[in-house]
Amino acid sequence: MERGVGGVTFVGHLDGEQISSEHIPVLIKLAIPTVSVSHLADLPPVAASFARSLRAAGKADRTRHLYIETITFYTQWLDQQGISADLSALTKSNVVDWLGELRDRKLADSTISYRRRALHRFARWCLDEKILDTDPLAGISVDRPEPPQVAVLADEDLTALIKACRGPGFRERRDEAMIRLLIDCGMRVAELADGAGGHYWKDMVHTMAKADLDDMAAQQEAGLRQQTPGLVLLQDLAQIWPPGEPFMASEDMIELLVKHNCDYWGPGVSPGGSVRKQLSAVRMGRMIKQATNTTSRRPGGGGTPRGYECEQFGRAWKSMGLSPSGGQGVGAHA
Repeated sequence: MERGVGGVTFVGHLDGEQISSEHIPVLIKLAIPTVSVSHLADLPPVAASFARSLRAAGKADRTRHLYIETITFYTQWLDQQGISADLSALTKSNVVDWLGELRDRKLADSTISYRRRALHRFARWCLDEKILDTDPLAGISVDRPEPPQVAVLADEDLTALIKACRGPGFRERRDEAMIRLLIDCGMRVAELADGAGGHYWKDMVHTMAKADLDDMAAQQEAGLRQQTPGLVLLQDLAQIWPPGEPFMASEDMIELLVKHNCDYWGPGVSPGGSVRKQLSAVRMGRMIKQATNTTSRRPGGGGTPRGYECEQFGRAWKSMGLSPSGGQGVGAHA
């Protein structure tokens, strides 16, 4: 290589003639025939580059999947028709035939519309990347699909759904928080699951449920959350009921309750200064009726005392994680 006059670099000789760098573009055009890229590029490799561009643009995983899936399905259809699956087959006529076949297969209008949009997006990307000179799909249109009718739950159904989630445990609190989030925000289930920031919402629901449980525990410990008399009655009955005892008279139950928790069931003065009467059979019966929907019984008939059978509290105790644990028999208080 040598430096020539006027700053022109001489790069060699051709058939005895000296050539310069100015001749290189001309020589390249003479040596390489001009061929349209659209007749060389197969669809799958170009689609792979398209997918990388979608990812770089921050498109959602599902959007990228549907776009590439559309190109794959279109390529498969071209193969079935005996058409070479390269960019020269991305024509208005072929795409219209393919969309028509999708309609003949009774695919939903929304699916067909999405397939068309995906191919349009692919064609525009090819234009931007100078892979195509013109948009081969210009002028293709598909009727806008009618939005599907979305079933709306009635208020009573939503109330029943929330009620079914209620409970003292973490799972119940978490499920109720999820249902309320869906109802109040109009959020889609997919958004709360694994897509569209689903991990964020799930983490938030878990955090809220745990915080609610921690708050309840703190209030319970501080005495801010008072248990209802009916709930205290069921807890105390489980603690004073002798294991294996099938029946207890009401008066015996009251005697054991007062002995077990006198500050609550016995006579005295409440923290507010009011006089508290001892628990009576009538008041106890009302609370048991409200808590278990059962009433006192007289199993022996005649002049036998009224009372309650252990099985009447079984379901309530089971839901509270309790069982009879009293250590004294009824006879000791007769």
